[in-house]
Amino acid sequence: MEEHEPDGALIWPIYVISLPRELGRRAATESAMAALGLPFGFFDAVDGKTLRDSDIADFYDPEKNQRLFKRPMSAPEIGCYMSHFALWKRIAADNAPGAVVLEDDFDADAALPGLLREISRLDIGNRLVKLHSEKFVSGKSLADLPGGYQLIDPFSVPGQTLGYVISREAAANLAEKALPFGRPVDMDLKHWWELDISILILQPSVLHIPPAPPKSSIELSREATKPDGEAGMANRLVRNLRYQLPYRVGLFKARWKTRAKASKIETKKN
Repeated sequence: MEEHEPDGALIWPIYVISLPRELGRRAATESAMAALGLPFGFFDAVDGKTLRDSDIADFYDPEKNQRLFKRPMSAPEIGCYMSHFALWKRIAADNAPGAVVLEDDFDADAALPGLLREISRLDIGNRLVKLHSEKFVSGKSLADLPGGYQLIDPFSVPGQTLGYVISREAAANLAEKALPFGRPVDMDLKHWWELDISILILQPSVLHIPPAPPKSSIELSREATKPDGEAGMANRLVRNLRYQLPYRVGLFKARWKTRAKASKIETKKN
């Protein structure tokens, strides 16, 4: 993968995962980041449309998918996970204590630069901090940030990976434990206890999905993998139930084990 180094103006580097062929998205990202005054680098995404079976054999496990998820993963979803995984490996091998990871289809509030600086000064430990959630997230507040923002230890982690801050320790754990995968990356992160990390949510969200965006290749591919007809709907229902019950049980057990461990996050000592 071609990688472009972000400069060191922020304490932690910023990477934007983007397909090299998506020139429009890249131009929009460059404009948005320039307006925010944020240095960044593109991290070339894996193009799921070009993947062959031999390319994904060491990454995606269809049998694990059949056991653990609601439907087969599409090629763009597999490519998306492979992209995040490659970047986790990169972050784990770097000297920086962590990094900011963005996908190339975001809108950002003007508060983003200041919040990234604040979060990078905190001792987030073995954690990933999501910068976006579609809905209000219930949980315990672990840190107050300027502008009324908070870091929340959520009862349940929302989906999507539009943007997040990740420590080097958490990236190393993800790089070690994620393979082979059987769920999309955002669904795997909802099962954080399996990956030996914790996840916090920045609330309110500082990143947003653009209004009425065209459907992404991942969204279109997800629709295409849904079986049609009554038999298909019945199969989807069974697999969804088989997915939801273990998730709820696993979440309850993980929350019970960690309920007393989540404490206020302090600024790192120099």
